[in-house]
Amino acid sequence: MNGALTSTPKTTFIWRINLWNAGERNTEMDNKVLWVAELGSMHRGSKELAHRMIYEAALASADVAKFQLGWPERDSEIHWAAPTQRNIRYIDDWVEDLDRWCSEYGIEFMASIWSEAGLEAARSVNMKRYKIAHQMRNMGLINKIRDLGKEVFLSREHMVFGTLGERMILTTDKYPTDFRDVHMPTVYTHWYGYSDHTIGNEMCWLAVSRGAQYIEKHFTLDPTNLDIRDNSFSAPPAEFKELVDVGNRIARIA
Repeated sequence: MNGALTSTPKTTFIWRINLWNAGERNTEMDNKVLWVAELGSMHRGSKELAHRMIYEAALASADVAKFQLGWPERDSEIHWAAPTQRNIRYIDDWVEDLDRWCSEYGIEFMASIWSEAGLEAARSVNMKRYKIAHQMRNMGLINKIRDLGKEVFLSREHMVFGTLGERMILTTDKYPTDFRDVHMPTVYTHWYGYSDHTIGNEMCWLAVSRGAQYIEKHFTLDPTNLDIRDNSFSAPPAEFKELVDVGNRIARIA
């Protein structure tokens, strides 16, 4: 597959253990950045492809493989006007397998939650952390996620003050985003991290240099397939690996 790193599911976990032993893996003790591979709709509704993407993301040094749970029946249920992609985004029935595969390959499973059904799916596997996308405006659902007492990441284009402990993630509502449209803060104090929709890694590295502790980048195995909108600004495995490797070096000196 285009851009894929050479490995097999059987060898990936051993490979990552060797990196941990060599002290090269990102940990909360020696590195402050959480690297999130957003798989979104790039699995194209294929469970087998989702499996492949999880271990390729692990091989590319992602800390988290992120999905979408509880995609609503109608786009009117969220603050988003994009065409419905429920047929490829609805993966709630896969959640136990996704979580198990993530565990097998040493990567954390996380998801954005879009509905009550998605929340229940996440709770069924005791998901460690939650993501609230910038399009989500359902305050009843957001409050239920807050009430779980888990770590929550809240994406927004503009700072929202008065939140109840969520970690604020800067993003933009353009796909792809021109780098000139990113209102990058001078320093990440109120903002905790950055979710990127630009082409390339440069804006992510800039965010890390300014103190971002969370970087989310769309991840794909085939950037040439433009049937999926998000593929145009997604990183293939080799590019994502470079993102993490260079980003971690920046974080150590920033």
